[in-house]
Amino acid sequence: TRMPGSQAHQLLHRLASLVLQKFKLGTDTSCQLKRLQMDGALPPRSRWVEVVCPLCHEIACFSVTHYCESLPQRQRWLVHADCLSGLMAERKLQPFWQVDQAAVLRTGVESGGLLPQLRLLLADETGGLLESELFQPEFDSGWQALVQHATGRTLAEQFPALVFIYPARAGKAVLDVGWHRDCVRLRKSLRSGLAPEL
Repeated sequence: TRMPGSQAHQLLHRLASLVLQKFKLGTDTSCQLKRLQMDGALPPRSRWVEVVCPLCHEIACFSVTHYCESLPQRQRWLVHADCLSGLMAERKLQPFWQVDQAAVLRTGVESGGLLPQLRLLLADETGGLLESELFQPEFDSGWQALVQHATGRTLAEQFPALVFIYPARAGKAVLDVGWHRDCVRLRKSLRSGLAPEL
């Protein structure tokens, strides 16, 4: 293999350059996720919930995270608490937002979705809605990524939909069956609080 003209030398040289190129790109989240699933390192509910954060594209079930779901699309995913806090700070919603607080994000709220505006409703511990903020995020912001992940549509082509963001917990706790039952109860409370607006 030390002989520059040998076939093995060229093959190992190409293999080494491929490994170095992949190493520069960093960890591949999909490969890492498959390995964790094969090792049984993820909670059972991870089969029904997307565990890759749509904002940073990293696995979110090993840190403090929010469980989210959208209606009517019935998507379920996790988003890092730090990533979501960054979005809230970007819109200057941070003073009102607590990581242990539930929220509802409504899309397509003005002009039948022709205007790319979102409404954020914050909830108290019982599911009652406290604050409401209407805002229009930039198209290249994390809000675009979050909304597109939830609804399958960009901010420019929205229709009425609801995104439920549940209080942040440790990643494995969020994927626990008991926590899912709490989410179902909280979702019912939030939907009853939303009834006048729907």
